[in-house]
Amino acid sequence: MHDGCDGNKILTWSLDSFDLENPEGSGIYLADIAKALGNLCRFTGQCDFYSVAEHSVHCCRIALSNHPGNWELAFAALMHDAAEAYTGDISKPLKKMIEPIFGPIEKRIEDAVRARFKIDNRYDHQVKIIDMGMLKAEKRHLFPKSPLAENLDEYPDYAVQFGMLPPKKASLLFLDMYVDVCSKLTITKERDND
Repeated sequence: MHDGCDGNKILTWSLDSFDLENPEGSGIYLADIAKALGNLCRFTGQCDFYSVAEHSVHCCRIALSNHPGNWELAFAALMHDAAEAYTGDISKPLKKMIEPIFGPIEKRIEDAVRARFKIDNRYDHQVKIIDMGMLKAEKRHLFPKSPLAENLDEYPDYAVQFGMLPPKKASLLFLDMYVDVCSKLTITKERDND
C-alpha cells in the first residue's frame, strides 16, 4: 500500500515540491516561505494563534530599532526561521531529543535557504540574541503565569505590540517587510527572483 509520500519530498504552496534530502536542488520560493510561516503557530500551537511570520517581523523590527540602517542584520532577523517553512516549528525539547537525526537535515535546509536568499551569517549571534529576547517577551505575553520566561533573564527586554494576526495577514505582513527591507539593500535583484 502506498503511503502517499513521494520519497522525501513535500508539496509546497507554489505546487512545486521540496526535497528534504536534497534542499539545494529544490525550488525555494518566498511565497512558500511566507505562506508556511503565516500558517505555523509558535509554541506548537499551545497558545492563542501567534505565527512564526509575525515573530519574524518582530525580530526584524527589533534589529532595525537597535541597529538603525543595518539592513543586512534586519534581513537576517526576518529570515532567521525561514527553513521552518519546510521543517515546521519544532519545540526545543523535541528538537534536542531528535538532534542526531534532525540536526543535519535542518542544517542542510537552513544552508540552502541562506544560499538562495544570500543571508549573511556574520549576524547570527546578534540574531540569536534578538530571537531569545523575543522568546522572553512572547513567553511573558502568551504564558504570563509560567515561570519558564524567568529562565531568560540574561536576554534583553523588548516592548512588543503583539498583533496575534490570522495566517493570511501574518503572511502578508512578512511579505511587506521583506519588500521593505530588500528595497534598502543593494543586492535586491539577486535575492528576489521568484
